[in-house]
Amino acid sequence: MARKKRQKKTSSLSSVTTFARRFSIGCVAIIVLVLVIQTIGRLGPNGDTPTSKESYPYLDATNGYGDLPVEELETLLLDPASNPAFALENRFGEFPLTANVYKVEQPRETFGAVEKAQTVAERLEFEGNFTKLSEQELEWKTPTRSLEFNKVLRKWDFSVDLINDEAALEEHVINPDLDIYITEATSLLSELGILRVTGSSSTTKAYFMRLNGGELEQVSSPTQAQFVQVHISLKKEIVSTKEFVIIGGERVENEKLPIDGIVNKYENPLVGSAVMLLSDRAAGLDDLYGFGFTEWRTESGSEVYDIVSVDTAWERIQDGQGILRSLQSENSGIYDEYVPLNVARFVTSQENVSLGFFEFNQYKEYQTPYFIFEGRAELVNGGDANFMFFVDALKR
Repeated sequence: MARKKRQKKTSSLSSVTTFARRFSIGCVAIIVLVLVIQTIGRLGPNGDTPTSKESYPYLDATNGYGDLPVEELETLLLDPASNPAFALENRFGEFPLTANVYKVEQPRETFGAVEKAQTVAERLEFEGNFTKLSEQELEWKTPTRSLEFNKVLRKWDFSVDLINDEAALEEHVINPDLDIYITEATSLLSELGILRVTGSSSTTKAYFMRLNGGELEQVSSPTQAQFVQVHISLKKEIVSTKEFVIIGGERVENEKLPIDGIVNKYENPLVGSAVMLLSDRAAGLDDLYGFGFTEWRTESGSEVYDIVSVDTAWERIQDGQGILRSLQSENSGIYDEYVPLNVARFVTSQENVSLGFFEFNQYKEYQTPYFIFEGRAELVNGGDANFMFFVDALKR
């Protein structure tokens, strides 16, 4: 009888021990689950971006302009037979969760604009006063050269009749070092007082060009070229940083740097905001054969808005919501007429994704951020092309 009681007591202790063990395991599991959920909550869409307002290194959203309009943008059409796949060669890198929006100044004539244009005309050796083409447009002209200036839009257009201009018809020797022309182009714009740019405020490209049937065409070597065309694309701060952040309860100096975005021409992203045509040694204004630039000014300061994740932007491209603005086969020039291509696959990688802005030929009230995806388009015929997709970055 005593033995049975001891067995019953031992069985009861065993049950209590088992229950306690299971209870402890359950508590630990719940604690781990809570910690995992909290950790995920602190991570951004890429799994590595802190979203805590105190530790987030970039400026928080202000939404100061209210709800912003959605621009109706056109996308380049592919060959109707296209049914492209999309491929990412590696994982997307970290992107901020907010970005800047700028308000563009309403175009208007500014004090001294006409006098400034007259000075530029004299530097380019135009004699006399301008002719009015309209209430806004002024022109200085010789038989083979003209300078047009829109005093409201602050739009400059200096052109030379390359077929009939005596200096343009001379034999030109082009230096193979394109950097020489890039340096001189930025220097001349500054010298004329039209645009002051630095390496940190712009990005530049240069192309060998020649005259063919009265039109400029891109060529591959200096021996084929008569001119060099320099494209200057402006950069603007697209993501701004806080001075201090809170890490582990302590206020520390923010080590993150602001991020600049390129301002892309909507009509052709391969063309710069400012375009210069130079020749020979590019040693001064005598070697300048044309330039064009429209100065779109933005109000001082900006407002900050939440943006979608880079993964969401990539998914939108695959869902047909991306804006294809450039698709250029390997042998085509920047001004070649677009021909729809039959694309088998669009391929991008993390180093080919950035944030940037659009610049339009016509006035738009706001400059808003876009994700820009560049990469390789594999064609059905076996060739390759370069592409640029844009996706509205604002979280709406």
